[in-house]
Amino acid sequence: MLASKNSLIRIYRLVANIPYGGVGVRSVENILKTNRGSCSGKHKLLGEIYSDIGYEVRYCMGRCDLRSMNDYLPKSLELSEVIYDFHNFLEVRIEGEWRIVDATFGCEEGKKGLPTNVEWSGESDCNLSFSIQDEYWIVEDIFESKGAEIAGLSDAMQDKRSRYFQHFYEYLQS
Repeated sequence: MLASKNSLIRIYRLVANIPYGGVGVRSVENILKTNRGSCSGKHKLLGEIYSDIGYEVRYCMGRCDLRSMNDYLPKSLELSEVIYDFHNFLEVRIEGEWRIVDATFGCEEGKKGLPTNVEWSGESDCNLSFSIQDEYWIVEDIFESKGAEIAGLSDAMQDKRSRYFQHFYEYLQS
């Protein structure tokens, strides 16, 4: 049986308000244990809950250039060179239409100036937390797919990505 749209929205806000962070905190179990999660882990959790309450869910991923975050972050975190990452989010069928759902950032991240969708009503697509380059794609296994894409980056790019997110997490916790 399909849960109400109000339930869908309340669950969305609960997951969105789990603080962003934790390098590699992708498993649902770790998110629940640490109360922290990245885009992939938070969307895996949200997707599983939505599926359990009767909604059709598709896991999505797209490549992003982290410089797209420069407008939201302090100068100390601004990037001048390209650093790639892969952003995860969902498509959820709501009242017969596929909607983009992005619960990456919540109220706490919003206080730091990051883009949030905490007022999402389920009537339209969420804005993506990270700007996707080109088109996004549907993935079967959100963790395996993200791991494979990251592994496909050069060693230098993986190192830059890792260092960037370490500074980003430290900023969010400050």
